[in-house]
Amino acid sequence: MPSTNSTVVWIYSGILAGALDKATWLQTATELGEYGWNTVLISAGPRPAEGAPAMRFVQLEWPNVYVIGYLFFHFAAAWYLLSDGPRIDVVLFHTPAAPFVFPLSLLRRAFGRRF
Repeated sequence: MPSTNSTVVWIYSGILAGALDKATWLQTATELGEYGWNTVLISAGPRPAEGAPAMRFVQLEWPNVYVIGYLFFHFAAAWYLLSDGPRIDVVLFHTPAAPFVFPLSLLRRAFGRRF
């Protein structure tokens, strides 16, 4: 199997453990791990029981308030992406997260960090 040191971060805007499409996320993360990718999955709620052992799961708190919880989650995800964590090569996200993720790419480039 090819080996890379590339890191992919997925932002799932919701609670993955109870999602109907969680198999899509978890099986793909498992496959990427088998090909040498470092996979980080950011989600609200607990880690799904079916999660790949090699996948890093970041649980962000989501307050149970309609719009405010959504905003807090995305600001926390943005903080994670801007933090001094691992080098991030690819960021995957749902369309509603685009207003939060696209500006981060510009900020990281402005400060000379890869995103």
